[in-house]
Amino acid sequence: MTPDEETGGEALSEAPDPATQHLVLPPKLLIRDYQREAIRAWSTNGGRGVFAMATGTGKTITALTLATKVAERNPHHPFVLIILCPYINLCRQWEVELLTFGVQAVGCYEGRARWETLFDEAYQRLHAKLGKVAAFVVSNATFQSEAFQVRLKARLAAQAVTPFIIADEAHNLGAKGVQKCLPPEIKLRLALSATPDRHLDPEGTQAIFDYFGKIVYTFPLGRAIAEGYLTQYEYHPILVTLSPEEAEQYWQITQQLSRLLAGGKGDGLNELSDGAMHLLIKRARLIGAAADKITQLDLLLKRLPEKPRRALFYCGDGRTGDTFTKEDKRQIELVAQLLGNQHNLRVRTFTYQEKTAEREDILRDLRSGFLDGVVAIRCLDEGIDLPALETGFLLASSSNPRQFVQRRGRLLRKAPGKDKAVIYDFVVVPPPMDGDVNDHAFNLERRLFQSELKRISEFCQTALNGFAALETLAPLRKHYNLIAA
Repeated sequence: MTPDEETGGEALSEAPDPATQHLVLPPKLLIRDYQREAIRAWSTNGGRGVFAMATGTGKTITALTLATKVAERNPHHPFVLIILCPYINLCRQWEVELLTFGVQAVGCYEGRARWETLFDEAYQRLHAKLGKVAAFVVSNATFQSEAFQVRLKARLAAQAVTPFIIADEAHNLGAKGVQKCLPPEIKLRLALSATPDRHLDPEGTQAIFDYFGKIVYTFPLGRAIAEGYLTQYEYHPILVTLSPEEAEQYWQITQQLSRLLAGGKGDGLNELSDGAMHLLIKRARLIGAAADKITQLDLLLKRLPEKPRRALFYCGDGRTGDTFTKEDKRQIELVAQLLGNQHNLRVRTFTYQEKTAEREDILRDLRSGFLDGVVAIRCLDEGIDLPALETGFLLASSSNPRQFVQRRGRLLRKAPGKDKAVIYDFVVVPPPMDGDVNDHAFNLERRLFQSELKRISEFCQTALNGFAALETLAPLRKHYNLIAA
């Protein structure tokens, strides 16, 4: 795979004239067979559908190729393309890709003063027949704003255009606040997501399908690796032990949770009360912030033959004690300090606190190799294109399929000179049972660990060393009678 195949071709040397721009396929674009299959499936389904394609398999290029073909069907009718993205960095990636397809989009994010005049001018050009295409790349936050909704609805009602809406990382649109903003006037709809199902939110998942249509094409990660579109990877579980204090809290939470679920209906984990959900979140934070993760990361880095390059360190939102200062610091701060002070790695943190320009500087330095790694919380899960990444350290694990699928996929993009990726997954070992723990609590713990084992097994299925990696957990699987899991 060449860089041009990955990105869709070379960008135009000059921005297209908005008065004459139109969607056109880049001259160097190679449309793959599976992308053609996806486009045909969407067309056969009446112009609606979801592409459930693995991260790194070219969802963006597939969607823009589809949009180009839709615009070509009626060249004399104004075409309006609206692209929704959860993050500003992702919006900007779409804007760059649109330039390779001959269109300069209006970026609608970072405050209405930045985009509202450009929005109005784009529609005015269409009305005056001074252009054939108008494209808007909109952050989900701006899309929900009253300023954007009023303008969009007025234009859709007043002008004869062919509108097409594309939602990237579409699982984010299942939230109730976003659902009501999706315009029914737009008949052509496409949703993109490696994981369309929203974790523990069947209603939100159904709302996505109700608006965009069913999943019309699937391109799973295993197939993408087997056919050479994504790189191969090694997977190494790193076992983490809870401290005595953490273990005591762990079993207290488990006991409380078991009592709540024992009095409920259904199968327990699928129908949760607010109290049970609160305890599960509390349990997840405890596991995510386990102090031994810092110790195990330190030991792992010491025994690696060479220092990590272009690495991602995924952290949790919990807090862990600093045994040296006795201060309570967030895990991301402790990890960054360990990497920089003890292992001389050049790293930066990537969180919701950094401004957009600072984030772009961080990603640029990571791509170039100036930084050895980035320590991140969640906001690198979705969409950001970093093909040169080689190593991932998952200190924050989640049973949410979207999170671990996204994090794995972020590391598997092809890049020149990259023959494989390596993933280290820090897995908390359930502590020994307290004498007061009852059978119901044990069975609950077994089911919760089974969920974690399912996540690990999925990692192992497509890993180069999958069997050996799964054997790391053989004693735990035997303890919980999950050998066949």
